[in-house]
Amino acid sequence: MFDVVFPSLYSLFLTNWLLSHRHPHNRCHHLKTRTCARIAPCVALFPRRVFIRFRLFGNLTIKMSGNTALLDESGRGKQREAVIRVAVIGSGLAGMSAAHILSQTEGVRVHMFERNPVLGMDAGSVPVPCECSACVADSDAETLDGQSQPSPPHVAGRIDVPMRSFFPGYYPYLTSLYDSLDIPHSQSDNSMSFFKLATPLEDPQAVFASPPSFPTKLDPLETSANKLDVNTNLPQPSYFSFSCWNLPYPINNFFGIPDLPPLSLLLEGRVRDYVQGVVGLVCVSRDYLLFLAYCVKQLDSGAIELAKRGEGPLANQTFGQVIKSLKLSDQFWSVFLPLFSGACTCTYDDLKAFPGHIILEYAAVCLPNDRMSFVTCGTKEVCARLSKPVQQVSFETTVVGLHHDPSTSQFTVTSVPTADAHTGNTTTRATTHRFDYVLFATQANQAARILRQTARGDYVERATRVLDRFPYTRSLVVVHTDTTLMPAPARASWRCMNFGVRGQHAQDPLAGGDGLQTRHEGGYDVGGVAMCTHYSQMTQRDVPGSVPPLFQTTNPIVMPDSATVISATWYERAIVRLDTVQALRELETLQGGGGGVYFVGSFVGDGIPLLESCVTSALNAARGIVKDAFGSEQRLYLPTGMMERVQKHEEKLRRRLQDGGSQGEKFQSFYIAFAGSIALLSLVLSLFIMYVF
Repeated sequence: MFDVVFPSLYSLFLTNWLLSHRHPHNRCHHLKTRTCARIAPCVALFPRRVFIRFRLFGNLTIKMSGNTALLDESGRGKQREAVIRVAVIGSGLAGMSAAHILSQTEGVRVHMFERNPVLGMDAGSVPVPCECSACVADSDAETLDGQSQPSPPHVAGRIDVPMRSFFPGYYPYLTSLYDSLDIPHSQSDNSMSFFKLATPLEDPQAVFASPPSFPTKLDPLETSANKLDVNTNLPQPSYFSFSCWNLPYPINNFFGIPDLPPLSLLLEGRVRDYVQGVVGLVCVSRDYLLFLAYCVKQLDSGAIELAKRGEGPLANQTFGQVIKSLKLSDQFWSVFLPLFSGACTCTYDDLKAFPGHIILEYAAVCLPNDRMSFVTCGTKEVCARLSKPVQQVSFETTVVGLHHDPSTSQFTVTSVPTADAHTGNTTTRATTHRFDYVLFATQANQAARILRQTARGDYVERATRVLDRFPYTRSLVVVHTDTTLMPAPARASWRCMNFGVRGQHAQDPLAGGDGLQTRHEGGYDVGGVAMCTHYSQMTQRDVPGSVPPLFQTTNPIVMPDSATVISATWYERAIVRLDTVQALRELETLQGGGGGVYFVGSFVGDGIPLLESCVTSALNAARGIVKDAFGSEQRLYLPTGMMERVQKHEEKLRRRLQDGGSQGEKFQSFYIAFAGSIALLSLVLSLFIMYVF
C-alpha cells in the first residue's frame, strides 16, 4: 500500500507516528497543492533535506521536503519548492496591486508581464514639456500651442491618461491602499457643465484609426487620411452648470452651487430665455435632490444589499426601469444621463441596461456628501511605489502561450516581444518560464483569447464561456488644446468636467441595446454617448502654469482640430448588465481552478467597473494563492493599516443599515424643504426681473 525511503531510524519513527491515530484522516479532500494544516505541524519535526514519499489507498500522494507538505489529488504528486512562482499578466492597477502584495509575502516570487514599454497603468499618460524660455530655446521648438509666450519658471509636468478620479466613500480599499503607501490624494474641484454641440457628429474611426488591441496609445499619432484639418465646431453656452467653492476649516470641503443663466441674456433683452434658464435650473435642482433622497433611502433601508443577493424590490431591475418608476423631469435626465454616461464610459442605452441597484448605490455614496478626489503625485509615482517590491518585470513583452502540466502542476508561460506579437511572429524569439500560479490582470476578453488559443481542457472551456459573458465598449481619449470643445462664451464658462451632448436627452427608460461590443466593433456610438472634456489644469497640480489650457476629451463626438492634438489613446471599458452579475458569480467558482489560475480587474467586482474592483479582486486573488500554497492566509503580506481602514468603513456602513432607513427619511425631508426654498426664491427673482425689464 505504501513505500517509504528513510535516511535514518529517527525518520522512520516519526513517519510511523504521523500515520498513527494522532492523524487519522489519511484521505484529505483539499485541492491539490494546498498544504494540509493537520500535517504541517508534524513536518516541522523532520530534519531538513529529508524526503519522504508514501502512497495511501492508491489515489493520494503525500510528499514532504524540509518543512513543506503537498497534497496532489492526481496520485502522482509533486514537490513544492520553498518559493512559489506567480506570473502576473498585465500591470494595470489590479496587476500591480496583486504583485505588490504577493511579492512581499514570504515564500512568493512574482514575475509581471507588460506589453507596453512602461507599466500599464501609466502607459497612456502624456508628458508636458517645460515652456520656459531656456527650454524652448534649447529644444528649438515652439510652445505647445505655437502661440503662447515662454515663461521664466522651469517646470515640466505630466497629464494622467485616462483621468482617474475617485470618491473615497465608494473606494475604501483603494484609498486604504494609497494611505498605507503614503500616496497623497486630496479633494478637488468637481464643477461641471452640460452643453449641446452645434456641428454634425463625426466618426472617430475615420479620424483616429482603431488599433488591433487595447489599450493602445497612438504614439506616434496614427490617424486616418480623412483626418480633419480644421475644426468647424462653434462653442455653445451651457444649458446647466454648477460651480464649486472650497470652504476652509473647519469644513474643509468643496460645496457645489448651480449657476444662474448669464446676465448677458437680460442685457440683450432675452428675458424669456433667462426665465426659462431659471426654471430649468429649479427643475434640475429639485429632481436631483429628490433622486438623492431616494438613493440614500434605498441604501439605508438595505434594499440595495438585498438586490445584490437577488432579493427585494430592486432585484433584477435595470436602471432604465428605475428611471421609469421615478417619473422625474426631462431636464434632470438631460443632466444625469450624460453625467453617468461619462462616469461609466458607455452609451445611454448601455447605462439604462445596468442593474439599477449599482447606479443607485454609487449615487447614494458619492453624490450627497463625498467629493471627487485625485492623486496629487501623479499616476507615474503610484506605479513606482506599487511596483517597487516586485522581483521581476518584463516590459514590451506579450504572453502568447500558456500550458499546464498536470504531472508537476506547473504552468509554462510563453512570451514574445510585443513587436513580434503584432506581426504574428510568435516563435523566433519566444521565451518560456515556469510558474506555480498564473494571474490574469487583463480584460476578460483578453484572458479568454489567450486561454482559447493556447490551452485545452474542461476548465478552459468553462472559463472562456464565462469570460465571454463580460461585455466591453470601446472608447477614445484625446489630449488636445482645442478650446472649441468647451462651452461658450469664454473661459469663465469652463468647468472641471464639461459634457457635450448631441441634444438634451429626454428619458427613454425602456430603451436598451445589446451594447457596443457587437454593434460598434470599430469605435463607439457617437449618436448615443456623452462627450466629456476634463480641464486638466483644474485638478493636476504638476502641469506647468506657462502652458496653454490642456484638455482631455473622452469619447469625442466632434473631433478637435488636428493641429491641437497631443495624443490619442483607445481603450476598452467593461460594462455591466443583469446577466453579467450572474457571470461574476460563476467566475468566483473558477478562481484558482485549472491548476492555479486567477482573474482580476475592474470587471471582477459588484459595482461599476472602476478602480475599487481592481484592488479588491487583487487582494482576493492574493489571498487565494497564499492559502492554496501554504494552507492559510497568515503569511499574506498586507500594507500597514490597510485592513483597519477598510474595517472602519464597513463598520460605518453597518451602522447606517442598522438605522433602518431613518437617515434616508431625514435626508429626504431636509432636501425637499431645501428644494422648495430654492424654487420659491427663484420664482420671486424671475418675477422681479420680468417686472424690471
